[in-house]
Order: sequence, then structure tokens, then C-alpha cells
Amino acid sequence: ENVRAIPEEELQQTFDAVEPQLYDRIDGGREQIGFVAQDVQASGKLGATMCKTKNLDGRELMALDYQKLSVVLWGVVKKLQRRVEEMAEEEAIGLFQQLARDFNVRDPPEALPNRPAEFPGRRDLTSARAAAALRSDVARQILAPKPRSLGKSVAEGPDKRLQADLIDFSQNTRGTNKFGLVVADVFTREVATKALPDKSAQTVTRAAAEIIPELVQDESNYAITTDLGNEFRGLEAALPGGVVHRQKDPTDRNATAVVDRATQTLKKDLAGKVARDGGGWGDHVDEAAEAYNARPHQAVTVAPEDVETMPAATFRVYQDNARKFKHNDASAAARG
Repeated sequence: ENVRAIPEEELQQTFDAVEPQLYDRIDGGREQIGFVAQDVQASGKLGATMCKTKNLDGRELMALDYQKLSVVLWGVVKKLQRRVEEMAEEEAIGLFQQLARDFNVRDPPEALPNRPAEFPGRRDLTSARAAAALRSDVARQILAPKPRSLGKSVAEGPDKRLQADLIDFSQNTRGTNKFGLVVADVFTREVATKALPDKSAQTVTRAAAEIIPELVQDESNYAITTDLGNEFRGLEAALPGGVVHRQKDPTDRNATAVVDRATQTLKKDLAGKVARDGGGWGDHVDEAAEAYNARPHQAVTVAPEDVETMPAATFRVYQDNARKFKHNDASAAARG
């Protein structure tokens, strides 16, 4: 009675928030590999339970409970295993159903004396055998879908391709604003943000129409990609006529990889601001976005806000996106 399952959404949220990192020990020892405790804490309610502060030589440090984190990893892997098995079984069933339609697999001719045999020399092609095959592990293994090669987020130039997502602080804030809209320019990596009281389609649409024009410098011909959430269903209608709203395939993580990574960084920065300065996350979201845009970004080598004003940086980013376009074309050709 006192044992409860951890919600899969919380497990996935914590898992997505952390990345393996190399870090220097404060005692000067050899570098270590691990996770940043602040990333885990900022991931949500579950992540916060895995962190605790401790005093070391008069310094207050945040420590991470790796034993608890291993439980998260185990839960996500089990979820992934179930999903793969379900997908493989559904694929096998679909293929066998198609075979049945195409080849009209029947019982042996003696069971149907008034019907001609479909395959006179193949008495082994029976519906009983097909049913047995559907239940076997062979069908799952042989007919499982090939791993999909995911493309890279890429843009033809600045202000051409955006990605949008929501930050959900509803579990760890008492303030009025419990959500935040984040929009990222794929080319420059610059972000625009807006704190929101809720995630209704009307609220999100209104916020997008407010913050996107400045991000794209009033450009009216661009594409914006989001997940399948209902909060984005009115997005295209609220933006200029030349804008295209694309909703990503749920299996393609990379379709919104730029905004996902930006969101994780912003959440970590906001957690630090709240810890240092107090207040709610909504009080600091604009400041966090400004700081994000003003500091160098690994993907573009300079600060996102400087990409378009520094010719050398602009050229490098164009080169990088050209390589990504080439990679995506090669991946598509390999799949097709």
C-alpha cells in the first residue's frame, strides 16, 4: 500500500535535463565525470528530491544522490524497452496483415473443397501458421522497424527557421506565472521568452505574436516548429500570412533540439537566479534570456545576438548549416 509508481513524465523530465559532464574537483584532484546537480534540481519536483546541500570547508555546495539518479535511468530504460517492443509487435502485425491481403493466405485446400487452392504447391501457407508467426519473437526481431536516422536542426539563414516550446514551472512555483514560452532562432541560436499564467492556446498564441516579431526583425516569411501540444494549435493563424507552422513527428527528438537545449539552459540559469536573488522564476525570465543571448554559444562560437553583426561568425554558421543540410540529404537518401 505504501509503494507507488513514479510518474513516467517526471522520470523522462529529469532524464532529459541532464548531460554527462567533465568537471574539476575542488580539492585539485583529477577531473571527474558526472552530472551537474543544478541541472537535476531545475528539472522539476523529482529532480529536486535528488539534490541536497552540504558544507565543505565553510563552503555550501550542492550534492547529487547518484543512487536515486540510477533509479531514474532504470525507469526510462524500462519505458523505452516497452515502447520498442510495442512498436515492433505492431509493425509485425501490420506486415502480416498486408501479406494476408496481398497473397490471400488460406487454410489447406481440403478444408475448403469448393474453393481452388491459391498456392497449389504450398500446403504450408495456412492462416494457422500466420497466426503462430504473429505470436513469435521471430516476427518481432526480423520485422522490427529499422532505427530511424534523425536529421539535424538546420536553417538557410537568420530569421528563417524557429523552434518553440514551453517551460513548465507549475510544480515548483507559487507565483502567478507558471509557464514560459521560449522561441529560438535555429541559425543564430537567439531566444525570445515570455512568462505565462497558463498554457492555453489563446495565451500561448498571444505571447508568440508579441515576442516573435522582434526576434525575426519583423520578417514575415519563416517556418516555426513545435511539438503536437494543443497549446500551439492556433499559432499559424496568429502570425503573418507567409509563416508556416510545422508540428514535429513525436519520434524525432531533433526536430526541436535547438529550443529544447535552450530551455534546459534557461531553466538552470533561472534556478540559480532565484537561489541567489529570491523571488519567482517569472521575475527573472527576461534577464535570463538577455544573458543567454549575450554570452558565447558553442554552436555559433559567438554570442547569439552577435551572429548577424560579425561577418566572420556569420560565414562560419552558414558553413556549419551547409554541412548539416548535406548530412540530412545523405540520411534521407539512405532511408529512402
